[in-house]
Amino acid sequence: MPKPFKSLLLLLSLSFLNANPAHSASLWIGGQGGMEKADKTSFAIYGGSLGFTIAMFGLGAHYLMTPTKDGNISGISTSVKHTLYLIEPMFMLGSSTNFHAGLKGGISKTEGEASARGTTISVSNNDAAFGPSIGADFGIAPFFSLGVEASYLYVFANKSYQILMGVGTLKFWL
Repeated sequence: MPKPFKSLLLLLSLSFLNANPAHSASLWIGGQGGMEKADKTSFAIYGGSLGFTIAMFGLGAHYLMTPTKDGNISGISTSVKHTLYLIEPMFMLGSSTNFHAGLKGGISKTEGEASARGTTISVSNNDAAFGPSIGADFGIAPFFSLGVEASYLYVFANKSYQILMGVGTLKFWL
């Protein structure tokens, strides 16, 4: 069996051994960190999230950003920063499971700068982003959970592109 399928099977089996990380609570606040691949460039990404669950439905809000990535192309200094402002309606997969699937949508903000021979050009774009997400949360202590999330976002821009993102999460359940 291929390794990705073994990992998914292990994750699924762990979810059935662990109770709902919310411990019957319905509000969370947390942090996220991981990697995103936007077009052909990979970035570290980090940020925060907050949200709530009611029965089998939930709603999350995410603020994620990358550190500024600097480069030099043929004597031209460049820097790029990416920020995501996302809302995520989600569906809890099963009545007592830790898995959720949703649709993330919001704004993808890209800021860039290029400098050469004393001249600097700055660009900032705000584009719509939308796509599916899936994740899992596992209770580690009363009111705390560790989790993972994966998202695929399509960014609607003059030159549209895709973002593939994987993050780890730490949530505090209120």
